[in-house]
Amino acid sequence: MKIFKKKKNRFLEKIGDSINRVQTAVTYAEADSHDEAMEVLSAPRPKASIVVLGKGWDFSPALREYAIGLAQRLDYNILAVSSRHVAMDIGRFADQVKKEFSEKAAVSADSFQSEAQKAGISFSHQVKFGEGTDVLRALQKEVVHLEYVVCEPDECENKNEKPAIPVFSLAYSG
Repeated sequence: MKIFKKKKNRFLEKIGDSINRVQTAVTYAEADSHDEAMEVLSAPRPKASIVVLGKGWDFSPALREYAIGLAQRLDYNILAVSSRHVAMDIGRFADQVKKEFSEKAAVSADSFQSEAQKAGISFSHQVKFGEGTDVLRALQKEVVHLEYVVCEPDECENKNEKPAIPVFSLAYSG
């Protein structure tokens, strides 16, 4: 029942956005501001994003390739996230660890971004510190149109096999 309620709420949120756009356009049209009404109706809607979670600061070639292909098929943006849990027991070194991690993450994200841009995909990158589920919850609050999460694959026993890329929908997450 909880899954249905979340999906219903997301559906109603999208319908609410559409109704607000139409009502705004009607208001402009009733005031004989037809150009403004057409502008409201023709304004691009924000694209949804795919969250791409790398392992640490890096994004494997298989993950990058899959995420870019998925974003192209769905016409979505990519939000690449480099995350790391920083243990409290490292104390005074925490700031240094975060700084070094952020620098390495930026270098890794630059190559991912250039691949995405060549494919015509809008790309952004964030560095987050914390547990995986906490990072995703924070992202859901910050970024409104997140739809899917794509994660690094597990290693294949047979090196000739292509790894299965885990993908899940945030519409069903708890």
